Amino acid sequence: MSEPSRPLDDPARLELLRATGLLDSPIDPAMERYTRLAAALLKAPTALLTLVDDRRLFFAGASGLAEPWATRRETPLSHSLCRQVVERRSALLVADVAADRELAAHGGVRELGIVAYAGVPLLVGARKDALGVLCTIDRAPHPWTRAEQGLLEELAACVVSELELRLERRRLRVVEDTYRALLDGGRDGALSVDRDLNVTAINRAWLEHHRRGGSGTLEVGRPLLPQLPGELRAPLQGGLERALAGETSTLELPAPSEGRDFRVHLAPILAGAAVVGATIYVRDVTARLRAEAELREQTETLHAVLEHMGDAVIVADKSGATIMVNPAMVRLYSHGIGKMSGDYSVAFGIYRADGSELIPYAETPIQRAVRGEAVDNGELLIRSPDHPEGIITSATARPLRAADGSIRGAVSVVRDITAERRAAQALSEHARGMRGAATIDDQTGLRNRRGFASLGAQQLTAAASAGSALVLARLDVTGLPRLAAEAGPAAVDQLLGDIAWLLSEALHDDDLVAHFGGGAFAVLARADLDLAALSARVGERLAQDLGPRVSRPTFALVSASFDPQAPVSIETLLAGVEGTLMARHS
Repeated sequence: MSEPSRPLDDPARLELLRATGLLDSPIDPAMERYTRLAAALLKAPTALLTLVDDRRLFFAGASGLAEPWATRRETPLSHSLCRQVVERRSALLVADVAADRELAAHGGVRELGIVAYAGVPLLVGARKDALGVLCTIDRAPHPWTRAEQGLLEELAACVVSELELRLERRRLRVVEDTYRALLDGGRDGALSVDRDLNVTAINRAWLEHHRRGGSGTLEVGRPLLPQLPGELRAPLQGGLERALAGETSTLELPAPSEGRDFRVHLAPILAGAAVVGATIYVRDVTARLRAEAELREQTETLHAVLEHMGDAVIVADKSGATIMVNPAMVRLYSHGIGKMSGDYSVAFGIYRADGSELIPYAETPIQRAVRGEAVDNGELLIRSPDHPEGIITSATARPLRAADGSIRGAVSVVRDITAERRAAQALSEHARGMRGAATIDDQTGLRNRRGFASLGAQQLTAAASAGSALVLARLDVTGLPRLAAEAGPAAVDQLLGDIAWLLSEALHDDDLVAHFGGGAFAVLARADLDLAALSARVGERLAQDLGPRVSRPTFALVSASFDPQAPVSIETLLAGVEGTLMARHS
């Protein structure tokens, strides 16, 4: 099946035509020889090698062409029988155009004096695009024989081979230029030699390395080894001999005279199965080797520091896997620690500080740091067969970041604070016992004024840090002396105990209630304390019937708010509400 015809303006055909380099080129001797040979073999006065684009016919070669066409070297498509050959992509042989009315009227027939025409297409490339025509023209009728057609087709095949060779040369030049650009754009020096070790090619980076070392210039075509510093010749010669034997090798070559170090890669150049030369790639690794030496020294120093640190250190990679621990960490986890594939909080008994439950794997300080979080003084409890009572630790963890800010791992420093924490706890308990003896109201069991002031100051400080609002309320029950005279001291004690219970029940566990003596009570609670409900419950208790001829006590309740944005002292708050109470009584 023949290939389908393509229009003259087909972009791929035109691109291939331009790639031959023959359009609008000076007279090409090779194309001229083909036309002279065609004219001689077919015994025709004129032979043409034409290239046909989308607007004209260009004579890449011509023999016996009359003026002005020989000088112009082109005709419009309207004057071209070759156009038909290109469009049909098949041969056209006409013995006498006068016998064909359509051809006889063709402009090119009249102006070029065509009587007989024989043309075959030049089918080039994988798609067999018709780029032009090889044709012969006679000024007298010429019955073209099959043998003459065969000769013309053979010559056309030779022309096609020439065109495809030119296209391949052009493609190879593009490839060569591309590789040259790649080699010259890299930092590695690149050089090639033939089997006699003569330099055949060299890139810019090699020349820069060579000049920087004070060795002058390297020249293509001359033997390589005499042009190199003496200290590099022997090792390079050995590597080149191995490359010419078909082996690939990499050498580390110090150049003491230049104060530099090189890494050299040598490989054979193959033409089929034959070794025709060798390539040498050179990289200046001086800076890298020095950096590696400095890094090794820093690493050794770091390991020495970690070896003698009392605190435990653990390092994880970006996946959270343990990659390094110091001896203190091994001692802390006395049953061993290493790379973990599972939940090491379970494997090593890592609990929350109060020992109530295991810490989830993702919440351990090192794992939080791997996710980018900074952890300061996170307390953990570690239980092991050697320490069933648990070791209290304080862990600080930080993510390790690369230069671009990405996380490449994390490090955690863990300190055993068991002794100091338990000592502090014992001291705190002793102090708390001592303070409790001086800050508890004997009559109600609530805090007294001193205890209220001390704990209240702490709660205000914590609320200011957390940004929490509080409310301070003062309750003053009056008429207690009369109640004692009318109903007895036991009735007063019962009433005060009931009010203390009412206040305690209305508050949260972390709120504060105190009895200042007499009928004076104070409350420091969250801002959502329902003062109206509290006042109603106190009123209900005071309204209870205490018997005939017993007067009922009364009360006043005032409050003040604590704003964490404008914090004040507990004494200031108390002074404010007590001043309000005094104003009410007066």
